[in-house]
Formats: sequence, structure tokens, C-alpha cells
Amino acid sequence: SNDESELMWNTMSCFDIIFWAFFFYSRWAMFGIAVGLLTGYATGTDFVDQLKIIVSNLGIADLE
Repeated sequence: SNDESELMWNTMSCFDIIFWAFFFYSRWAMFGIAVGLLTGYATGTDFVDQLKIIVSNLGIADLE
């Protein structure tokens, strides 16, 4: 099985790697958008207010 995975990585072209990276990163982006929308629905705050809360809670800036 290890030989098969090495063979797969050795035979993948640059475009195949870019495709898979794009595929997985787009899935993470869709997940993040879904979590943001659900959080906004659950808390009743919009996206900008959520960012203000995060920045204030992390101690980066006092926005309240």
C-alpha cells in the first residue's frame, strides 16, 4: 500500500496537485461560510459585529 501511495504522488502532475488543493480549500471555505451564517442566525448578530466581538475577546483592540 505504501508503494502505491508513493507511485501516486510520483505520477501526479502539478495540475493534479493544484486541483486537489483547490478542492479541499474550497470545502473548508464553504464550511467556514456555513458556520458563520449559522452563528449569525443563532446569535442574532451580523458578520461585522461577530468580527468585532472576536477582536475584542482576543484582546487585539477594544471595539465596544
